[in-house]
Amino acid sequence: MRLLAALALVLLVPAPLLAQQAGTHRFTGQWTNPRGHVYAADFTLEIKPDGAAQGAITWTLVKSPRENEQAKLGRTGVEHVRGRFEARCGLLSLDGWRKDDPDSILGLDTYRLVLTENGRALVGPTRSHGDWEGRFEATRADAAPRPAAPPRRDKEHE
Repeated sequence: MRLLAALALVLLVPAPLLAQQAGTHRFTGQWTNPRGHVYAADFTLEIKPDGAAQGAITWTLVKSPRENEQAKLGRTGVEHVRGRFEARCGLLSLDGWRKDDPDSILGLDTYRLVLTENGRALVGPTRSHGDWEGRFEATRADAAPRPAAPPRRDKEHE
């Protein structure tokens, strides 16, 4: 319930960073589900000026509760996604439509992600195998680092 309330609040805040920067952006993060799967994500996302979105997520299987997947830990595959970015509310809706998955570690998911107000993170639920129990969290890997704060000057040292 708290997650839904937090997502609702974030949806009300405009997401100007990506909206003002149509182009290609890179995020890194992870996907998890309650059953114990963990995948690392390296996500390249292209936003067009009209809001059309497409990208590729390179997934690495990090953890699996399934015995038959233990030998596949560390393997990678690519999920190709497309959808829309609604700049007014920061909502990124994507559907997996194709995968390059030689080790059969991936499915094609549906994503409803929210871009944080500062444009540095994407978070939200994903649907795989019919339920919305997956969770995607990623931060901008291509964002410019924040400038260091200037050194503090104490009056007694002047």
